[in-house]
Amino acid sequence: LIVFKGYGLKMSAETLAEKINRIISYCDVLCIEVKSAKGKMSIDQCKWSAAAVKHGCQYILARSLNDVMGALR
Repeated sequence: LIVFKGYGLKMSAETLAEKINRIISYCDVLCIEVKSAKGKMSIDQCKWSAAAVKHGCQYILARSLNDVMGALR
């Protein structure tokens, strides 16, 4: 489990996704963006999610525990 938590993570989406891909390229990766019911992803978060998927990660936007549980099935 790798958790990126924080505000204003200062690394480009592509750079971060490439590092994750190199480190854990031998296993399945599920990236979970947690938002409130009305929360919206920033432009940087959208870019990051696209880069993660491009590098073979699964990516979900979770607004509830049910969203996460559904992705794990």
